[in-house]
Formats: sequence, structure tokens, C-alpha cells
Amino acid sequence: MLNRCFLILMILIMVFVSSCTSQQKEIPDDEDALQEDGLLEQRDTNSNADADNVEDADTLEMKGDELGSAEGDGGDTDLSPQTQTKSLVTGLPSERPYQPVAVMIENSPAARPQSGLIYADVVYEMYVEGKITRFMAIFNDRDSTVAGPVRSVRHYYLDIVREWDALLLHYGGSGFAQDVYKKDKSIKRIDGIYDTKYYWRDKSRKAPHNAYINITECRKEIDSKQKERGFLFTEDIPVGHDYSKVIIPYDSKYTVTSYVFDADKGVHKRFINGSPHVDRESGQQIEVKNIIIQYAKHRSMNTSAGHIDIELVSSGTAEYFINGNHFKGSWKKASKSEKTVFYDQNGQEIMLMPGNTWIQVVPVGFNVQVE
Repeated sequence: MLNRCFLILMILIMVFVSSCTSQQKEIPDDEDALQEDGLLEQRDTNSNADADNVEDADTLEMKGDELGSAEGDGGDTDLSPQTQTKSLVTGLPSERPYQPVAVMIENSPAARPQSGLIYADVVYEMYVEGKITRFMAIFNDRDSTVAGPVRSVRHYYLDIVREWDALLLHYGGSGFAQDVYKKDKSIKRIDGIYDTKYYWRDKSRKAPHNAYINITECRKEIDSKQKERGFLFTEDIPVGHDYSKVIIPYDSKYTVTSYVFDADKGVHKRFINGSPHVDRESGQQIEVKNIIIQYAKHRSMNTSAGHIDIELVSSGTAEYFINGNHFKGSWKKASKSEKTVFYDQNGQEIMLMPGNTWIQVVPVGFNVQVE
């Protein structure tokens, strides 16, 4: 009987001890619950701050891993702005916003050599009157503190201005152009005839071939977000026919444009009438990464001054000269404000090499010589 009582007593003692131990182990769980409810927010403030820092670091690391995994490269993707931000206009790394400025630059013999064309991202060369050509230079990634000579605009160039949603810098315009930009207030522009703030005359040259402008200063006049446009780019060299030289004889006496491909540098050196086309300020020859020949319908406007019209809101054929490869394609511009889309021979939008692009607009059936 005594033994049985002793045994019962021992069992009761063991149950009591076990119960106490179980309650002690539950205390941390109760504390965690209080922390989650915010009731212990003031306890050990420094320790909590350190813990938050560690948690933030862990969270950022986890998010970085997730982003890297999403790219499919095991989390090694470089997300720095320098490598991720590419220009829509040139395909090159750029931290600049999309703010294109279009400048009308003269190309008559008295205007050569010009200033600033060497820094333009995209340049259009088109006929004006008398088989003289004129440039519209688009500046976005880079500027020129001296650009010109700046001359008047023609109405068909305004289709390019609207395409890029660019600020237009010009010195007057034909009557046809004035009819357009006086009605269409969406065309933002600075006209040298009325503006004396940004333009100046270079007295070493005769007027009207001596009006110049500082593009950087003009950017102050951009007061709204411009609609983004651009090309597609690739690092892959396209497949096409080899060539060494391209000749575009706009005028046999005054304007024979040509390019010679430099295979070592992967660029085209530009020439006018057989002489290097150089920048007036630096003396350096203009080099071009991508060349597009755009065939468009030209017609006379039947004026005494010889004005013409070029149908840019249309479609047609195109030729491309990219990194030593020549191939053909087409182009289409659906409306005055839509961008011109250039297609390859398979009907896919053209992929240019990163760098500048010159677009040579010529009449349908024009004899572009390829050597």
C-alpha cells in the first residue's frame, strides 16, 4: 500500500514539472505575437532598427535575384542605368530624355562646310529648288553650340518635323510652308526672321549663308513632353551584298553625294563632289553608321521659283547600306504625324546598327550608283 502511494506521488510530481516546463517554452511565442500586434514596438529600439536594415537589405537582394531570374540569366543582369538606357534615336547608351530638335541647314556651295552636322543623330537630305539639296538635321543625343548655316523650310520637311515631334529651328519658309505652320500650332518652332535671341550672323560669310544657332540654348524653349519616336537597333550585322562606295548624283555640277565604307571602323566616310564632307568647326570628316535611300515621288508646284513637292506621306521602295551590307526594302508613312516605317526585303521593320543615320530622299527611278 505504501509503495502504491509513493508511486502515485511520483507521477503527480512528474506531471507538475512537465506542465511548468511547457508553460516556460510558450513565452517566446506569446512575445512574438505581441511584437506582431505592435505592443512591444518601443522595446530595444536600436536592436529593432538594426533588424529592419538587415531585412531591407535581404528584401532588396531577393528582389534583385527575382529580376535577374526574370531575364533568364541566373541573376547576373546589370541593371545600372548606363547599360539599360538606350536612345530611341541612335540605339546608343544615353541618359538624355527624348527632346529632338530639327534644324534646317543649307547645302549650296556657299554654305560649305557646314557646322554641326557631324553631331546630328539623323539627317535628311532632300531637293529644294533648282536641284539644290537642303538638310534637316535631328539632334537628340548630342548638341552643337554652332549649327548652320540655318535656312528656310519647305512644306514637305514639316512632315518630318511632325514625325519626330521636334522643335523646328529655321530661318523663314516658302509660302507653302508658311500656310502649314501658321495653321498647325502643334509645330513648335523658332524662326530666325522674327527671333533675335538665339540666332546670329557670321560676318566672315555673306548673307544669307551666314545664320547660325546654338542648339543647346534653344532647348530652353521646349515646354512640353514630346511624343517618342525612333528606330529599331541590333548589334547583329545584317546580311546583304558587299559594296565599297555609294554615289548619289543629286546634281552633276553642285551636289554629288557619295559615301566610302571604312571596313576597319565600320562607318561610311561622307564626300561632296569628291571632296571630304567636313565639319567647319573641327575640320573632321563626317562619318555615318547607317545609310537609307528613300525613293519618293517628286512633282513640280508650277511656280516661277521652281518649288517642288515630295510625297512623304505615302509608300515606296528603299535601299539600305549598313556595315558593308547592301540590301533593298520598302517604306511607308501612314499620316503626317505617323513615323516613317522602313522595312527589309521580308517585310519586317528594319534593324539598324547603333549610331547615326542619314536618309537620302531621291525621286522614284533615281540612279543611285553602288560600287
